[in-house]
Amino acid sequence: MSVKPRNTLLLIIIFFSTLSVFTALSCVYLYFSRPKIAYVRSLELVYSFNGMRQAHAEYKTQTDAWQANIDTLKKQYQNAVSVYKSHVSLISPQQKNDEEKNIMQLENSLKQYSATVSKEAEEREKKLTQSVLNQINSYVESYAKKKGYDIVLGAEGTGSVIYGKPAFDITNDVLESMNKEYQLLPSDTTARTQKN
Repeated sequence: MSVKPRNTLLLIIIFFSTLSVFTALSCVYLYFSRPKIAYVRSLELVYSFNGMRQAHAEYKTQTDAWQANIDTLKKQYQNAVSVYKSHVSLISPQQKNDEEKNIMQLENSLKQYSATVSKEAEEREKKLTQSVLNQINSYVESYAKKKGYDIVLGAEGTGSVIYGKPAFDITNDVLESMNKEYQLLPSDTTARTQKN
């Protein structure tokens, strides 16, 4: 009878020892196999990226040229109206009719050009922004793989990180590295990439 309780006790000790070793190994495995996670402040990354700054500068140059054209058309229209008003009582009905048609054509040209430019500006801005966002996303993916990150989350904007310890914030590292690499690209390649 005394042998059975002793064997049972030995089995219990072996069982709990095995369970303890298994638990310890599981904890070690889980600790070392945790995913490496970081986040970036998305808005800062986008607006501090040299590529976005260059895209905005190119876009502004284009919109300034469009606005200059609109201003010229507007000035032509206003001058025609002013001239017409100044001598409407002195001209023949046929001349009056011709000048009114000219004024209407100038007004229609101004409206059509403004509408076309507005649509083109919106499309161009969307295209430039998407191109830059694609560059950033591609770079962050490459950076994460190179640095061994399993997950890089975006904070702000459409990101889902409400809080993160600063130690997990890699925004400045990514931005610095991305801007260095961006400066190394030939300017004609950069311009081509942003136009597409």
